[in-house]
Amino acid sequence: MQMFHMRQWPIGKRLVFLILMICTILLILLILYVNIGSWFKGQPYQMILTAESVMDRVVKAWHDEDGALFLTLTADDLVIYDARQIGFTTSAKDAASMVQRAEWWNQIEMSPGAYFVAQDGRFAVFVSTLFMASDTPCLYPVAALYAIKNGKLNYIYDYYGGIMSLTQPQPAIRSRKLNPRSVETRAIVDESTALVETWLKAYNQRDEKTYLACYADDAQQVKMIRPNWRVLSKSELAVDVTARFRRTDFLAKLEPPYASPLDQGFFVSADGRYAAAQGQYSDFGTDPVPMLIILELANGQIIREYTYMDIEWIS
Repeated sequence: MQMFHMRQWPIGKRLVFLILMICTILLILLILYVNIGSWFKGQPYQMILTAESVMDRVVKAWHDEDGALFLTLTADDLVIYDARQIGFTTSAKDAASMVQRAEWWNQIEMSPGAYFVAQDGRFAVFVSTLFMASDTPCLYPVAALYAIKNGKLNYIYDYYGGIMSLTQPQPAIRSRKLNPRSVETRAIVDESTALVETWLKAYNQRDEKTYLACYADDAQQVKMIRPNWRVLSKSELAVDVTARFRRTDFLAKLEPPYASPLDQGFFVSADGRYAAAQGQYSDFGTDPVPMLIILELANGQIIREYTYMDIEWIS
């Protein structure tokens, strides 16, 4: 018992004991930080930061017309899919290399664009407008779904909308880089995830009542299709959805296309304010057309929906 009476120990022995106790406590705190901290802070947080860094450089590459920079962001096993074509690009790296050619940049011009990244940092969506120089110059809304792995783009799925006019705006994405570790942000993300799951399930099951309940009263749905874009209010959307959901030849489905890494078919942004979903659109017996839907979310409801698909609309 005398070993615990420190006052009887020599000063040197007491100092050594105190140093050992302090080191032990610091070691315990470090272990708690690494384990509990990694659970609380999470690997996804680091992946979000990495994804945002990658996307910042993607935006810079497009803005500066820097094909060499864009190529440094692509993985060796990159897969590219163009929603206007059938099948995956087999020589994706070769296809991506065209962005280094001056003649390629002479034919197009892209707006700086905007993006949002997934809550786990594995995916991102980039939206922009593309000006094509030709005999009949055209302006297209474009969106790309990126899969990000080890700080590189290893999957790119490009989507295009119908020809737009100079007065038609692209989605006003202003994703805030909120702290994904905060209780408030996690609550928003969880609420948004539950909303999108309900919305997607209702769409696929043709449950018009549940589907429409996901939209705010002042919501807008924007379909970027040919010959003219369609912008629907909530009441107009209700009429449109009711008619389509009740027809047997309406075969559109929200699900990831073949070989898509987006296994759930959708993802929610790190700040919970946006979501993206992949699907196939088929109506009146038409061949399926790839579509990407971007949702803007607020207060547990959808306030804006933007659908990208290169299709001649059939009323």
